[in-house]
Amino acid sequence: MIHFAPVHPERLQVVDLRSGKTAELYPSLGDALRQQLTHENAQKMPPQTTCREMNDPCSPGQFDEDIRSLASDGNGKLALIVVQSVSHALEKEQPPETMASQTALYLYQYVSSGWQYCEEEIDDSEIERLDQELKANFEKVATRCTPHLRVIPDMTTAHYNPFLTR
Repeated sequence: MIHFAPVHPERLQVVDLRSGKTAELYPSLGDALRQQLTHENAQKMPPQTTCREMNDPCSPGQFDEDIRSLASDGNGKLALIVVQSVSHALEKEQPPETMASQTALYLYQYVSSGWQYCEEEIDDSEIERLDQELKANFEKVATRCTPHLRVIPDMTTAHYNPFLTR
């Protein structure tokens, strides 16, 4: 993540230590929850003049993301909790206002054809409990949804990934 950027979209890559191959997992192209927040961001976007003045990219698909938890079963399954939020500064010398936010649980599984995932929006009140469950009983959380969507990396924010080879 580039910390001086006006937005902080997270990216997640995994590496297979046996083969040395890497795979981009997050964000995935076609992610319904991210599309939902992108749509909401587009609806609440400030005018272009304000965007330029505030150094805001005003791109609906770019917003702050924070991977709060990451866990694995050690056998090809991963889970992460991501808080996604849209903020825009509307006046100089004023902090940005949060316009929309959501929290999502993503479950990933490696299968012979590659990585698959599923997603579920969760209430902010569930974050701490789910984080504890991921550490104590991964399988309990892993049953919330079944990974069935093929991971196709969304490369629109790839320039935020310092490890990506171009």
